[in-house]
Amino acid sequence: METQYLELVVRATEQHFPVAIPFQDQILHRQIIVIDSNQHQLDTFNGCLSHHKDPDTTERLLWDLIELLDHNLGSVYTRVTRELYHNTRPWRINKWEEMLTPGLVYVVYGPHARGDTAACLRHRNRNSPLLFLSFMLTEENGITPSDPDRVWSLLYLYEIQLLPPVRGHGLGRKLISEYLTRTAMAVRELTKLTNEQFFGIELTVFAENHEAIRFYRRLGMRRAADSPESRHDDVIPLYYLYVMRIDNVTT
Repeated sequence: METQYLELVVRATEQHFPVAIPFQDQILHRQIIVIDSNQHQLDTFNGCLSHHKDPDTTERLLWDLIELLDHNLGSVYTRVTRELYHNTRPWRINKWEEMLTPGLVYVVYGPHARGDTAACLRHRNRNSPLLFLSFMLTEENGITPSDPDRVWSLLYLYEIQLLPPVRGHGLGRKLISEYLTRTAMAVRELTKLTNEQFFGIELTVFAENHEAIRFYRRLGMRRAADSPESRHDDVIPLYYLYVMRIDNVTT
């Protein structure tokens, strides 16, 4: 499923994430990056970047996202990488492999459009992204406590990262409760999945990231049925799983 419906996910993304977002005295421009494969190549359009067709350019831009992630959570990943990835490699290597998972779609916003890729790469600091999301259409169980074995289709939000200058202005709420939610609804319609097949959105959040957890709960998200939980001996899990039923959201 991750790549079977990839073109439909990209179409929904292009429809519901705005090309430009006004922010204070500047305009944040959108860039979509798609991790496609030889088996499921994407016919790119509207400036969407295909990893299969242009791996060099795409990976340069993805490295900018690693830098953004490092700024926000690098110290956390450094501390937990062995437990999270079950190996002793640096977290950036593990995260890089994860970021190249076929089926992932990235939506990146920065102060300059990525249309002239060569020019942008000459001015990477000035054009560095200020925020990004990554997600894919997939199937998961353990979503609802009433039927934890049931398998649902959903959009799994791998990352939502905003640098400090663009936080606290309502952008995060818009990205999830408006743009991503509308994208999820469009994916459900385009793939012809019913309400009984498509759940909505799921994500992972570090248990120590209390601010993010409060944010997700304010959006109406709740812990998934199979989310790790704190134990009676006050042992806190590494992360929680949160889900949002898109029919419960008003956009």
